[in-house]
Amino acid sequence: MRRWRGYKDVDLSFTGRVMASLLGKKIREAGGFDIIYHDHLSRCYDTARIIEAPVLAEDRHAGPWNMGQLFEGRPINEDSLRMARWYIVGNQDAVPPGGEPFKIWSLRWYRWVKNVEFGFAAAAVVTHNRNIQYLYAMQGGEFDHSVYDCHGPDFCTVHVFNQRTGEIAPWGGKSLPTGFLYLIRHGDTDFGT
Repeated sequence: MRRWRGYKDVDLSFTGRVMASLLGKKIREAGGFDIIYHDHLSRCYDTARIIEAPVLAEDRHAGPWNMGQLFEGRPINEDSLRMARWYIVGNQDAVPPGGEPFKIWSLRWYRWVKNVEFGFAAAAVVTHNRNIQYLYAMQGGEFDHSVYDCHGPDFCTVHVFNQRTGEIAPWGGKSLPTGFLYLIRHGDTDFGT
C-alpha cells in the first residue's frame, strides 16, 4: 500500500538498496561525485552511502515537507491527495497538524538548493520526490501547482539542476559535467511508492 512518508523515517527496501547499488555503478562509470548531500532521514543517507562519494554531507535543508500526523504513515488515496492539494494550492500558509506550512518548507528548500556551495566539485543531493518535483514546478521562476501534483520521478532517478537559471531536466547518463547540481531521488522503501 502506498503511504505518505514525509518526516517519517522509513528504511530502504531490499529493492531500494539494489537500485542504489546499480545507480552508484552507473555514476562511478560516468566519473562519480565528489560530494553527496543528504538529509537526516535514513532512506536518503543510505542511498547516498551506497552510491558512494569521498564526502557525504548531512544538511536538513535537503529534507522533505513536514506534513505532520495528518499525512505521515497514512495511505495515499483520493481523500488524502485532496487534502494535500488543499495545503499546496491556495492554502500554503496553513499548518497541517504537527507539520509545517507548505510555503515555509518550499521557500527553505528552494533557497537552499539554489545557493548550496560546492565549488568546482561534482555534487549531488539525495532527496525526495516532492523536492525534485517542486523544482520542475518552479521552472520559469513561478510555481505551477498543476505540475506539482503528488506524483513525481521514479526512485533512484537523477536530475540535473542549473542553480543559475533554475532549469531542471533528467540526467542523460553519460557524463557528469561540473557546474550543475545533480538531484537523486532516494531508493524504494518498504512504505510503498
